[in-house]
Amino acid sequence: MNYPDDFKFDLVINDYLVGPCISAAALHKFNRPPLVLVTAYNGITTSTPFAGSFAYSGLVPNHEFDATEDMCFYDRVKNFFYNTWEHLLKEWYTFPKMDELVREKIPQIPYVAEFNKLARVVMPNVNAAIQFSEPLMPNVIPVGGLQVVDPKPLPKDLQTVMDNAKNGAILFSLGSNVRSDTLGKERIMAILKAMKAFPDIQFLWKFESDTLPAKVPKNVFIKEWLPQNDLLAHPNMKLFITHSGLLSTQEAIWHGVPLIGFPVFADQYRNINYCTKVGVAMRLSIVKIDADELKATIHEMMTNASYTQNMQRLSKVFRDQPEKPLDRAVWWIEWVLRNPDVTYLQSHAVEIGWLKMYAYDVLIFLFVAVAITSHVIVGVTYRIAFIQYGFAH
Repeated sequence: MNYPDDFKFDLVINDYLVGPCISAAALHKFNRPPLVLVTAYNGITTSTPFAGSFAYSGLVPNHEFDATEDMCFYDRVKNFFYNTWEHLLKEWYTFPKMDELVREKIPQIPYVAEFNKLARVVMPNVNAAIQFSEPLMPNVIPVGGLQVVDPKPLPKDLQTVMDNAKNGAILFSLGSNVRSDTLGKERIMAILKAMKAFPDIQFLWKFESDTLPAKVPKNVFIKEWLPQNDLLAHPNMKLFITHSGLLSTQEAIWHGVPLIGFPVFADQYRNINYCTKVGVAMRLSIVKIDADELKATIHEMMTNASYTQNMQRLSKVFRDQPEKPLDRAVWWIEWVLRNPDVTYLQSHAVEIGWLKMYAYDVLIFLFVAVAITSHVIVGVTYRIAFIQYGFAH
């Protein structure tokens, strides 16, 4: 089937849907081949339409909910609504919108959600050792740390800086989605003040602008881009101040570097919450960065050996796998190629939908049945009492 040249460009009207729309069109064009899904994300519940995964609202915090496993009743109520809203959003907005966009160019295409059933395996960026654990469906293959590669040699200037950091180095980076130069003058000044308080420690700050509101201390090395994975692998790197993004968190754990987290949005809260729970990190607020609080936190992390010891143990468990995550991903992709028609790993949940999967239809029936029965019992009791009362008088 031939597709218009402008097909993919028209879909850019909604970036969130571009990838899925193009994927659906490709699956239709190539006669519904078996589908392998790989994602850099770690939210198991997001794979529900593809793998039939469950959202355990009383057990695991939603991937965007700022909570720990030890949720109180109020948190579990909120978590339930987070998960339910996610299901409803997919069913009532995301899939219909995708279908609408695709049908503008391919009117005869099946409903796009039907292509989810082609997913033979789903490979999310998860590992039970580095996040809140949750049950997995058989076709969910964990490949947490997929992006972590062997460190490459550092550029000459960075190699010199790191080798000279005899008292330790601290990396400060807010990743690719959050720019340090947009933190505002007050926050930047507070960070520089805290760094200046540790003249014997070398700081490396990924800062995306050439201008700062204050003079840079001598112990602070600033560069627009830094090879994060390679720096974390250096033996003199002692602490990582991060936005708590998933990839950054995994790289730090892999290399055994404790964390100070400034979560900003989405899964970053859950990542740092897990790390603080297992004793490898401390969490601060990026809304108001206080120099004294940051200094005290850095001092605690650099002088309390338990954070490093806990992180080294966690790193050992994370690395102790029969093969590298990337090798596991390749093996399963080749497995699907060898067995394109095998579907026994797939859960029947992808066929019945989330309403039946969570037995909501049964619960609604039971609720209505109890309500009707209670109404009848109350009505009969009232009539008997009324008759007896009436006869007695």
